[in-house]
Amino acid sequence: MTILTETELRQCVQLDQAALDAVADAFTRLANGQAMMPPIMRVEVPENNGEVDIKSAYLQGLDSFAVKMSSGFFNNSKLGLPSLGGLMILLSAKIGFPEALLLDNGYLTDVRTGAAGAVAAQHLARPNIDTVGVIGAGAQARYQVRALALVRRFSRLLVYSQTPERVEQYAADMRRELGVTVEPQASAEAVVRGSDLLITTTPAKSPLVQ
Repeated sequence: MTILTETELRQCVQLDQAALDAVADAFTRLANGQAMMPPIMRVEVPENNGEVDIKSAYLQGLDSFAVKMSSGFFNNSKLGLPSLGGLMILLSAKIGFPEALLLDNGYLTDVRTGAAGAVAAQHLARPNIDTVGVIGAGAQARYQVRALALVRRFSRLLVYSQTPERVEQYAADMRRELGVTVEPQASAEAVVRGSDLLITTTPAKSPLVQ
């Protein structure tokens, strides 16, 4: 059985047009009834603001499929740790035996989620936008904006987070990576009112946007 680490997976899989095309193809197959996708199984760990989700799907005609165990522990930022973790097992669709263990620590989930947001924007957002709003300043706030930049041009980014200490680093990262103006905002409402397109990337259990 092949074992791939996060470092190796980062060398093989990037958030690029190929990733967007793969996600779009999966959505199309699901809509056409060519995907077997059971409900998500979730284990809640409320005392640590955490959850573990087990997800899987099979696309007809492929030689293999994955079962993913994905954890989200949203107090981890206070410990200086990533919120997302997990791994995947790749199984043969012919005989059901494990073929690979993907120790991605949530990286593949980050890429897939970002790509899904960009596919949605490509089909649903208006073609010409200037200002993008982001609520949240964690990993997905980065991946969503990186992916969006593959399908839409924009020059200005508004950001609000309930953890303000993360906003400064996020703003610096996005300015450097994308060459856009990044403006921290004092409230979610300010982001919404000033944006042509809104991205929400928080695990909040109560509404931030009314």
